[in-house]
Amino acid sequence: MSTLGLVEGALMTHYIVDLTRAREGIERQILENFLKSTNRNESNTVEVVVLETQRGRVVVDDPAVEFISLPVDISEGKAAATVAETITYAATTKEPVVVTSFRPSARQQVENLSVNPSSNISYWPLARFVGGASQGNEYARWPESFMPRQDIVDHVVSALANFDSPVRRSDIRSILQGYDDRFRSRQGTESSKAGFISRVVEPAIEDGLVVQQGKAGDPNPFISLTLKGQEHAQQIAPISRFQMRSTSPEPARSKLHRHEIYSRRSDEFITALRKSGFGPFQQIRLDVYEKIENLAGQKRTVPKLIRDAINEVRKDREYSESEGRELATPGDHELQVPEKPIPWAKVRTFFISLINRCPVLLSGGEPVSHSWAEAEIKVDGLVDDWKIRLDGELICFLLENGIEISLADVADLSGAIYNSRKDEYFDRILSVVQLLLREGIVEESSGGVLRLCRNVVV
Repeated sequence: MSTLGLVEGALMTHYIVDLTRAREGIERQILENFLKSTNRNESNTVEVVVLETQRGRVVVDDPAVEFISLPVDISEGKAAATVAETITYAATTKEPVVVTSFRPSARQQVENLSVNPSSNISYWPLARFVGGASQGNEYARWPESFMPRQDIVDHVVSALANFDSPVRRSDIRSILQGYDDRFRSRQGTESSKAGFISRVVEPAIEDGLVVQQGKAGDPNPFISLTLKGQEHAQQIAPISRFQMRSTSPEPARSKLHRHEIYSRRSDEFITALRKSGFGPFQQIRLDVYEKIENLAGQKRTVPKLIRDAINEVRKDREYSESEGRELATPGDHELQVPEKPIPWAKVRTFFISLINRCPVLLSGGEPVSHSWAEAEIKVDGLVDDWKIRLDGELICFLLENGIEISLADVADLSGAIYNSRKDEYFDRILSVVQLLLREGIVEESSGGVLRLCRNVVV
């Protein structure tokens, strides 16, 4: 392996090597390759993040190397968080920082930090140091055992041919699942691994058939076919090289309409919520939030605060309808849900249940709920991030009811909970889940699948 001869070595560069996702048996060779490939001096620091089970296999004679050992039973989410904290701390120093990892989240974090002009941080794919360690590193190249590379390229091109404009990268999973069940995220399979959709799209990008668009560091960029990709799409039948591989009796379809794609997972989420009478009332929920915020300082009791907030939203809508004005909603109606009369009594029941699940109303700094015992207590404040917390209860409710949610579902969650996949609401879903992770309400398991950590709320 050739020496990179990097200038950073002379500038007391801080190196972070994350081996927690390296395949068993090749960790030491990867680290040795890395150390040989850097032009370092004695003042450089090389922090190596490993699992306790890896520590015995990674033995190197280099005084600059410092190990951070993680418990063998640490969850994937907590391991990723530890790596993220290590990167964040190093980035606060004035030293140049180089991060190398198999984690897409680490690469994304570095890209986000590097947007700041004053930052001096860069990312190296750990795969470049695999040479000589193994020819079958599962994170270094597309796994042919899952599907031949050309087939995956044709899948992606055929999927994007369904759209006339760029779409979020995560949205194509729904189409791919319609072609082949192997694309569904299932525990222990290739499709459940973190960054799976990114890796699915990468070969088509390498071939010049697909292009990514958007701001640097966007975790879910827009993608579309290039002119070459459009020409390729015309040359292949939507399911030519690959026939539908499914255990269901549903027949193979050559095209999936945009409305059908968007409604599939989003409708699953919405149906689960509605069947249990738990919202989500996308067209008015955020409006009720705003009214609650406006009225919270007026010392109303919990029952009156909920009632008055909903009544104000109802009056606003009735007035707009009487004036013939278009009703403003937070979403952009991607799901094409027909406008129906709002069951206001059910809205009230929903908000009572929502606020009792997650007490966000305060009186004298203490949380209060909608109950007989606290019916006369007056509200004078709200907890921090209260809107995000209430939206988080919708996600928790889905998890309680056996709905699997992974990183690939962010766009569909956004469509279900906010009736929109616009950036504002996509980012809001990310904020909701980040809060749930920080507070230990959920944790991220293998493949980015969320797991509820608290007891089921009844």
